[in-house]
Amino acid sequence: MDKLTQSRLDFVQACIKITSFNEFIHDLSIKLTDAQVAVFTSQTGTTDLDLTKPADETSDEERRVVGAASAAAGSLATEQLQVQKPCLYQMTFSRVVDNFLSYISGLLFEIFVQKPETLRTKEKIDVTIALDFTEKEQLIHYLAEQKVNELAYKGITELSEYLDSTLGFPLVENKAELSEINRIVQIRNLIIHNRGIVNKRAADKCPSIGTGVGDEITLDVKAVLEAYDLFYEKAKADRKSTRLNSSHIPLSRMPSSA
Repeated sequence: MDKLTQSRLDFVQACIKITSFNEFIHDLSIKLTDAQVAVFTSQTGTTDLDLTKPADETSDEERRVVGAASAAAGSLATEQLQVQKPCLYQMTFSRVVDNFLSYISGLLFEIFVQKPETLRTKEKIDVTIALDFTEKEQLIHYLAEQKVNELAYKGITELSEYLDSTLGFPLVENKAELSEINRIVQIRNLIIHNRGIVNKRAADKCPSIGTGVGDEITLDVKAVLEAYDLFYEKAKADRKSTRLNSSHIPLSRMPSSA
């Protein structure tokens, strides 16, 4: 098996975990709601409780019954999920972006280890560090890790240029795609480092972020799915060299309307 396959395998496995987590939350909210309704109906003898009927189509008596059910059981799980979805979307969005960035780091490490000539540089290595390694392979692993850590602090634009010009591995197909990836990463950074609030630095760096300074980033299921699909497609870039033929793991059960 080609050494580069491990990066993509790790990426796909993380995609499966993200999908499974959202399926679990979706299913759990439905099961909890069913249990809450079952408890209420068993206590009151009500058997025709319809929680899906729009408010303008329910009678006064039906609204009274639904209200009593909520009061007796507490806020229904599906209602709670609606309230918590913004936080769930931010968590999932960040996890999707982190998975892709980790994939790039892993891929770079494997490229450097497999092709150590790509590590050639004019920079000098401390003799004491070199003497810590008894084998050339150990030194290569160390240098590869150092290079990956160095690149991890670069912006997406710089990283894309390095991959393309130095390693012949184009991260994006055009400037529009690079701009979109940069926007997605900037949103992730705001969620992780600034509670999702847009600051001036992010707004100046990425005008396409879509909201004003001081506003909170608002995500919906469409934004999460678009990021997921974009990065999954990007991860296919090494398929030819790795001969990995994993199927697309669709994030189709994000609880958008649970």
